[in-house]
Amino acid sequence: MQRVFKQSFMLSVTTAIALLFAGCGESKVAQCNKVIKVANQASSLGQEFGKNPNPAKGSKALTELAGKIDPLTQEMKTLEIKDEKLQGFQGRFITLYQNISKQLN
Repeated sequence: MQRVFKQSFMLSVTTAIALLFAGCGESKVAQCNKVIKVANQASSLGQEFGKNPNPAKGSKALTELAGKIDPLTQEMKTLEIKDEKLQGFQGRFITLYQNISKQLN
């Protein structure tokens, strides 16, 4: 379970970095930064959990983590992205976060 979770967050970070360097044009920079900001927040949560999984708490820790991911999913949904490529990334991040949250619960 943790392996899938870590891989998902690594994918998020990699995609966010790719977005940054893949040529967000002048008009897309602000939109790109919005997506990256949320993706980095989710990645930070995954990294924190990976460093301190606290097995003593067990499933409660996983449920708490899912509760922290849900607001990020909502934040990603509310971003107003006009660029089609960025909308694609946004949709994939939303799906990823929803799947992770569902698995953690």
